[in-house]
Amino acid sequence: VDNHQRKQKSRGRPGLPKVGYRGPKSARGLHPSGFTDNLVYNINDLDNLNPKEDAVRIGHSVGTKKRIVIVTKALEGKFKVLNARVNRDASKS
Repeated sequence: VDNHQRKQKSRGRPGLPKVGYRGPKSARGLHPSGFTDNLVYNINDLDNLNPKEDAVRIGHSVGTKKRIVIVTKALEGKFKVLNARVNRDASKS
């Protein structure tokens, strides 16, 4: 009753979630590229993934040295890397 967001009388408030905003069931939870988003911290995490369905996002705590190794192995396995932050020639970008 007292929720300002539900009143919708003042401008500048975020809109309410409605049925029309929902996406198709097959696309829910996927990255906009259509792949599932998987967090990877080491090379062994790549073994359980399918390159046709899964995209790789490297964890924040992974350093540049290990990131280069993970990116090269992921590209060899034909994975889509979402946040490489390393060039293909294995130098930091």
